[in-house]
Amino acid sequence: MLKKISGLFLGLVVLAGSACVTPTHASSAFQAPEVVLAVIQPAGVSGAKEESIVIHNNGATEVDITSWALTNKANIAFIRFISPTGQNVRYMLPPYSSVAAVSSEYAAAHPLANGDYPFIYTVTNQSSGSIVGGADTITLLNAYGDIIDSKEWTASIANTQVRSRLQVSTTNIQYAHTGSSADWIIEAAKELPKNGIVTYEVIESEEPSNDPGENTPGSSDPTKEPGSDTNSSHDVPILINELLPNPSGTDTGKEFIELYNDSDRVVSLGGYALRFGTTSYKWYTPPLGLTIQPYGYVVFSDTEMGISLTNSSSVVQLVYNQQPVGEPVEYLDAKDDQSWSLIEGVWQYTKLSTPGAKNQLPAIDVLTKEAEVPSQKPCAPNQYRSEDTGRCRLLATASSSPAPCKEGQVRNPETNRCRSLATSSSTLVACKQGQERSSETNRCRAVTQMSKASYGVKGVQTEDAPIQWYIWVGGIGVVCLVVMYIVWEWRAELRELYVKLVRKFARRLD
Repeated sequence: MLKKISGLFLGLVVLAGSACVTPTHASSAFQAPEVVLAVIQPAGVSGAKEESIVIHNNGATEVDITSWALTNKANIAFIRFISPTGQNVRYMLPPYSSVAAVSSEYAAAHPLANGDYPFIYTVTNQSSGSIVGGADTITLLNAYGDIIDSKEWTASIANTQVRSRLQVSTTNIQYAHTGSSADWIIEAAKELPKNGIVTYEVIESEEPSNDPGENTPGSSDPTKEPGSDTNSSHDVPILINELLPNPSGTDTGKEFIELYNDSDRVVSLGGYALRFGTTSYKWYTPPLGLTIQPYGYVVFSDTEMGISLTNSSSVVQLVYNQQPVGEPVEYLDAKDDQSWSLIEGVWQYTKLSTPGAKNQLPAIDVLTKEAEVPSQKPCAPNQYRSEDTGRCRLLATASSSPAPCKEGQVRNPETNRCRSLATSSSTLVACKQGQERSSETNRCRAVTQMSKASYGVKGVQTEDAPIQWYIWVGGIGVVCLVVMYIVWEWRAELRELYVKLVRKFARRLD
């Protein structure tokens, strides 16, 4: 009972604090808490994937680090401070306390005697891990994406060493935080500091509230807005419903991805994230406090997410507490101005984009008209209509007989017409001088001869005509335009390839 009361009291404190904050997060007025990166181990004795990072609260006040994240220079959030089991909890870092996030390889190589590490992550690259020892930038972000602290390096250290902040106080443990490179030292790897994280489980009340709108004992959930019924469990059917990866013209501000709440209750997006890519991931975490109404939609644009969707092909995965939710959404050969939409359970392209509304195909009015056969003039009484030609033909009667042919003629059985009768006694008149008889027509025709020239014929002198300069200029221009178009359309893939090449080169330098 005491645990429930403490949980409800914490919820009242959180709600009261949120009521004093404007709904829109203003980065310009943001003041970073005194939380710093204290220790960074890019690799260990067992290999490049043996990683650990320690963050420390330098201040005198407790800090809520729920939904905070650590990213590398590729902007990949490889660890988020959220519950791995999907529990509705909050993580508080007390004053002058530390907490470590370690890779699964580190946890296996350095098991704890009591319990396990609070935050264990899977490395994003199976060869170099999530942290590149040769050159990388580790950034600590809060739930809004604000930078809390960052550390960059361009040289490798031994796998028995770590990068540590200089400790300036031992009574209340504090680390140097002047923004200078002198804040950091390289020292031998040692045991990680004691885990100081405090976990609060938000407990739902069992009794109805007597005062609606107030989060007193009896309200459904002290972290919810008054009158709302939210549930952030990944069992709630939140799904990716539509995305537009390749709008025509400039993509910026036109791309979007849509989530749908397929339930009859309000759902909080706390703990949810969107993961983009196949190997090198990009992440987007919705703002804290964002909810989806029953059977409602929420739409994120590329400018809001800070992520541009790949035009050619990619994969988008909805994640809850680092666990995939549903099947990954994969699209191939994105078409101009066509959204990849889930319509009646089938993913397909549609020219009708409907952000924030039900997906549908374009309405096509198919007008079917009966074929009208034109009326035909009837044939004469002595005619009939041919089925082959559709024309009228004379009726053949048994009594009708053709007129006899003239003397010297015979009827052709094929055409039923009279033709002259060829006799064997007929003689051909000899052709005149300068003529010959044609074997095809049996008629005389003039003999043609090629005229002879009275002088020699000179051949035509030819030479290769030079290719005009404007043809070269036009060809080079076309090639340049094609190259520029390819670079623009494949900019995301080229950027990813560049990152891979830099990592590969850095590993060789190591």
